[in-house]
Amino acid sequence: MNALRNAVALFLVLVVVSPVQADIILISPDLGEWQDTYSGRGGDPDTTYRAHQNNGSSPELNIGQSGTSGEYIRTLMEFTNLPSLAANESVTSAVLNVTTTSNRGGGYEAFLMTQDWVEGTLFQAATDDRSAPDGATWQTFDGVNPWPGISGFRSFDGFGFNSQTADLSAPIASGVLLGGIGLRQDIAFDPTVVEGWMRGDITNHGFLLRGTSETSGNTILSFAGSDHLDASIRPTLTITTTAVPEPSSMMALGLFVAFACLTRFGRHRKHLPVATGS
Repeated sequence: MNALRNAVALFLVLVVVSPVQADIILISPDLGEWQDTYSGRGGDPDTTYRAHQNNGSSPELNIGQSGTSGEYIRTLMEFTNLPSLAANESVTSAVLNVTTTSNRGGGYEAFLMTQDWVEGTLFQAATDDRSAPDGATWQTFDGVNPWPGISGFRSFDGFGFNSQTADLSAPIASGVLLGGIGLRQDIAFDPTVVEGWMRGDITNHGFLLRGTSETSGNTILSFAGSDHLDASIRPTLTITTTAVPEPSSMMALGLFVAFACLTRFGRHRKHLPVATGS
């Protein structure tokens, strides 16, 4: 009977303690799975300074405040065409890997965007270029139409967000980027949000990334974007998923093992000596 008990125990282990299978998904700008831009507004000489600019083709992305113009700068990013998840899969981690391009470090936080937007193809930040933008600016989400709400991309009241543009209930990522040119660093996202994007439970409009210090001095943090000439330092997103095998497959394996053990036990009994009476 020991063989039978062992078979049953093994069957229960296989069904209850199912092995977890891990998988790595790499999302890269080089595969056309990305859009990013940044926008800002002054400051000096007025609050519309650079607010009309689109920087969809900028090699770098920036967040924080410019000390020279008092310009507030924020980055928009979206991982487009994310793969879907199977019913038995879940996201265990989602890490954005960026390369800093300045020696300045500081805090950051990211918030879900609730409004669609267009990356655009321009890089207008060198001057206060007011030529027609073809993508998101501080004032518009596509170069033409204003962000929803009276305050647009950013509320001018207390440096807050416009809740019609971004979900302010909780940041989906936060931390500190160290200063250092060419330093590769990780921004870890709430995996449940990325899983929501992949399942379609959360509409994917990407996220807004801002510096936590925006109101004093030169606090701009810079890192390479999807249009950087050096492809090796462009950002990437690494998603780790886990999958538990379907119960039916585990049950089949358990039954097979149990059958094999019982068959062996039956054959063993045939060769046992038969006890005879005296």
